[in-house]
Amino acid sequence: MVRERSDQIPYAEHLIHTTDKGHLVRSKSELVIANELFHLGINYEYEQPFDLELKRGTITIHPDF
Repeated sequence: MVRERSDQIPYAEHLIHTTDKGHLVRSKSELVIANELFHLGINYEYEQPFDLELKRGTITIHPDF
């Protein structure tokens, strides 16, 4: 499930591993984590935008999970 707009996930072309849930992730480590979360029934989102408020202003980051 690669997102259609490239601005939603940086470097979407690097999403090369498919999880058991059907999502694409960048690394084998992320693959293992995603599969464990999925099999344990823990809901997760991958690289969802998160607004981080800093003293100098707000920035948007895309944490792995």
